[in-house]
Amino acid sequence: MTVLRDEVSADAILSRSGAGSTVFTGANSILSVTIQSGENTWNSLSNITGLLVTGGTLSGSGRAARLSIRDDARFAPGNSAGLFTSGALDMELGGTLHLELNGATPGSGHDQIRCTDDPSEVILSDARLSLSQGFSPVPGTVLTIVDVQGVGDPGPFLNYPEGATVLAGAQRYRISYFGGNGNDITLTALSPLPVTPLAVTNFDVAEDSPSPGRRTVSGVISGGPGAAGLGIEVEFSDDLRNWDPFPLRVADENGNLTFTHTFRADKTPVLFYRGRVP
Repeated sequence: MTVLRDEVSADAILSRSGAGSTVFTGANSILSVTIQSGENTWNSLSNITGLLVTGGTLSGSGRAARLSIRDDARFAPGNSAGLFTSGALDMELGGTLHLELNGATPGSGHDQIRCTDDPSEVILSDARLSLSQGFSPVPGTVLTIVDVQGVGDPGPFLNYPEGATVLAGAQRYRISYFGGNGNDITLTALSPLPVTPLAVTNFDVAEDSPSPGRRTVSGVISGGPGAAGLGIEVEFSDDLRNWDPFPLRVADENGNLTFTHTFRADKTPVLFYRGRVP
């Protein structure tokens, strides 16, 4: 692990690549940081001009004037649950936002991103949301996961439109992009339901010829006749701990659901899949 604690006073561009982990802390006046891989924690409270993540994972409770998440990168704000502050948040070109929900208080009980620009630029059009659950909220509890403090429309995540049901383990939430002052992203707790694991069968992997390095996986979730017409959620993981969901879909009359997933094999050589009926 590399820890950058001391002040970096030069106006410069810092690029972080390779395996391992890096913790950024202390004050600095670096113009921008580009992170390409590895486990990275940004705890610096300096309002860095640009923080770009194109691969690996970014966590931490720091600040940035603009945070951009791209491609297969993963943004998990906080050190466990925590608050990340950014003037603008740009996830237009992919990436996953992973949030820990361990309590009802933002910043300590659950992760929150606070966007401070006015007007606020919050772009989520090609990003996915995933959640991990660590408490049992009372139905009706509202969690503000993105606090948009200026004027602006954050728009929906790729896998969850307005009003969709979001699963975090067995806990269900309803997502809204019009919460708080009218443009915050909120999760409202619903009654939890038991979860039935399902088998994933009939795998096929194909090379994406127009885009070398990309693979397309197809598979079938088999729930049997009892799952006919039920919503099934397919999730994928590269470590069997953190699971990212596809949008909830309905099984056919035989209780089966076919799914496809295209990903960059050079950055994620191994993936696991699972399906469940909430």
